Amino acid sequence: MALKRNLIILLSFFNFGCTSLAERDYSSALIEEMTPETKKEIEQVLSAASKRTIRGLSENIFMTDSVVVLEKNRPQDSEIRSIRIMTKPDRYELILNKNGQCFIRHDETNLQWFLFKAKCVSQ
Repeated sequence: MALKRNLIILLSFFNFGCTSLAERDYSSALIEEMTPETKKEIEQVLSAASKRTIRGLSENIFMTDSVVVLEKNRPQDSEIRSIRIMTKPDRYELILNKNGQCFIRHDETNLQWFLFKAKCVSQ
């Protein structure tokens, strides 16, 4: 009986701990105004994050949706270059922290890159 009671108490603490860890100190964001400098900075961040060169992004990236999904690198072998990669794509989210700083966050790793030139608003 005591073991059952202790197990219930332990599970209650575990459940409380998970709830408090899930709280976010940021919100999804949108770019307020796209400038050439902002677009270049986003391209540089996504290039560094995905370990490949990203160019030619849409002029309204992160202006209508806080999420961008990029396919992972394709192999350079000419025989399989045209085959789609069957792995999960990279998903990046534009976020605004509680201090008003704008970041791009990689969903899978939770790595974040600060944007210096972008002006963001909460979505």
